[in-house]
Amino acid sequence: MKYSITNSFDTPQEAFEKGRGYCWHQAKVLNKILIELGFNSRLVHAYKNLFPEVELENTIVKDFVTGHVWCRVTIDRVEKDVCPGNEKNTPGVTNFKPIGKVYEWNSRIDLLTYYGAALVNYFRGKKYIKKNTKKHEK
Repeated sequence: MKYSITNSFDTPQEAFEKGRGYCWHQAKVLNKILIELGFNSRLVHAYKNLFPEVELENTIVKDFVTGHVWCRVTIDRVEKDVCPGNEKNTPGVTNFKPIGKVYEWNSRIDLLTYYGAALVNYFRGKKYIKKNTKKHEK
């Protein structure tokens, strides 16, 4: 599933069917798949995570701090962070670093993420999609 901020109000299943979604969509789908395959997987999140340079809606974004959701999976009795947000990620190796406390996922954060991330993604979209559109208009 390609990372996208343009379909924030989709459910994870809808985002999966479209092939695009943000971290909440990606992690929830992966978590469900891992559990159905018999893995011990759970969702976690942190409000502050440091990400390296990434491409967001065809715009390069330098190192930034943002909230993030990912899976913690127990493999051979070892718990590893598993994140589908970057194709180079592998179990235990991710492209981001939590710089704040990591919390267990719960229904309150599920609701906050659904609406809060949609708001954040709206402003990110205004900034990056508009910027990208201006580049292509020149």
